[in-house]
Amino acid sequence: MNISTKATVLLALGLGFCPNLAQAQQLAPAGVVIASTSATIGSATVSEGATVFSGDLLRTGDKGHLNVQSGAVQFILAENSSARIFRSGTRTIVEIERGTLAYTAKGANEDIVLFALDVRIVPRPGLPAAGQVSILSRCDVTVTAARSAIDVTSGRETRTVEESRSFRVISDFGVDYRNSWQPVLSDYPEYPREAEYHRSHGHVACPAAVRQAPVSALAGGHFREIAIGIALIVTIPAVHHAFESPDRP
Repeated sequence: MNISTKATVLLALGLGFCPNLAQAQQLAPAGVVIASTSATIGSATVSEGATVFSGDLLRTGDKGHLNVQSGAVQFILAENSSARIFRSGTRTIVEIERGTLAYTAKGANEDIVLFALDVRIVPRPGLPAAGQVSILSRCDVTVTAARSAIDVTSGRETRTVEESRSFRVISDFGVDYRNSWQPVLSDYPEYPREAEYHRSHGHVACPAAVRQAPVSALAGGHFREIAIGIALIVTIPAVHHAFESPDRP
């Protein structure tokens, strides 16, 4: 290989690596692991006390769970689940890719937004809150407000889910996630269709049977109320107990 060719190769490698380096430098701590079983961050096994950086892919396996404290908010992933947490200041954004995630907040000035498929879930800021989100299929989500109300948006429809109520939410589009995507918090400005957030996944049309069959039974298009006991997979009181333990900051 002559000098000119070698310089070209090094330049190409440099151009290839620079965006990833710049991207990595933008990543900030999003939380700390306070309990885990059969869980990974990326491809690495998780241990208590590990730092979670914004955009890390968190996964749990069979009979696994992962408990992460992010500021004044705690998140717990149930078994066979995956999610990413992004944090900047008091703003926390969670992208749930599959499975079930529960959350609890002390009521500090925390701005929390959760995404599941194309459904947007926003707990009320400044209030003690607890709830759960479960992805049942690529077009179907359940949302539970165990403590404090939450605002849920699917398509152009937004509904307030009051405390102690659960709803099944049908998404307009299914989602296929790209695990190779390496996000940064700036990819999540807001929630318009053109937002960079959508680089994390591709959209697929939900089957007509999924989109239309529930609608006649819904009191408002995308939403159908279900029993809270059916919806709960993660035990919310257990999350509260861990969050309020004197051993936790």
